[in-house]
Amino acid sequence: MSECSEFEQFFPEMASLAIEVFDIKKIDRSIAFLENISQDETVLSIKKRLSQQLSLPINQIALRLDVKGKNLKDDQIVQNLNLPLIDAHLYLRNLGPQIGWKTVFLLEYFGPLVIYPIFYLRPVGIYGSDASRYPMFYGVKLALICSTFHYAKRLLETQFVHRFSNATMPFRNVFKKSTVVFLIRSKVECCGVTIKLWIKLVLLRCSKMDISNLSIHLLFKNLRPPGTKIRKIPMPDANPMTLMFNFVSCPNYTYEIGAWFWFSCMTHTYFHFCGISPNGYLGKRETPQLHTRIPKLSKTAPSNYSFPSLINYSCNWLFAFYVMHEMPDETLSV
Repeated sequence: MSECSEFEQFFPEMASLAIEVFDIKKIDRSIAFLENISQDETVLSIKKRLSQQLSLPINQIALRLDVKGKNLKDDQIVQNLNLPLIDAHLYLRNLGPQIGWKTVFLLEYFGPLVIYPIFYLRPVGIYGSDASRYPMFYGVKLALICSTFHYAKRLLETQFVHRFSNATMPFRNVFKKSTVVFLIRSKVECCGVTIKLWIKLVLLRCSKMDISNLSIHLLFKNLRPPGTKIRKIPMPDANPMTLMFNFVSCPNYTYEIGAWFWFSCMTHTYFHFCGISPNGYLGKRETPQLHTRIPKLSKTAPSNYSFPSLINYSCNWLFAFYVMHEMPDETLSV
């Protein structure tokens, strides 16, 4: 046995590796061979080498220990991957064209911010010449203000509040996310709104939901220091809007659903109820992920995180039912 191999045998944590990288779609095809990889290097460092060698953007590279395994995280250390000193190999998955999360959200929210006023300011071009014969009802104007505030808030949150765990997502997701928002939430109805007093009451409820949603996003921001991926348990703070954490795991989606629910009541249209479904799906998808992370963060996590409750919204639904079905039939124009 050579002196070098004896050294590596007794001090494997100091030995360098040679790693062969295979294409995950064609596992018998070797696409790169990396030498002199130290045990203290990170997966991100290996990605940088592959990016230079393959002329492939680093955000398109995902590495796995086996074909059906999970993608390795960028901050994982080579030593912790338990790769053999001889015949070490990894599998590369090409993620395809990527786009930044922030860019996607900015595009998603900018669309309705521009499209919605077009329906309001140019109804003739959208609904035809007959639209000019009908007055613009009071609730439609308030709906425009409410929608503009909502998406302006979203844009400001994306720019200054949100901290994204992942830098990029597949480019095709831009069309998936934007289509839902553009089509479902950019429609203005010019009829069916109620007396001014009821409209104002519902507007207050909608505004409360948006402000509460902002409160949750600010709390999430404070849980993660800038430039880190530290995760802490979200708990209510001095802001009373955050008390919903005592009832549900992801109150930001709860408030988002509430905002669109009351917006639908304010415009007296059922079309905007379609906007509730994507938020309900996202909340359902992210809640189990949160539940699996909490036990890892602390053994003293509150038990009610596992039992989301909708008690807080029972009064909302009853009030909305009254607004939409028990109010007078006449409407008022401005």
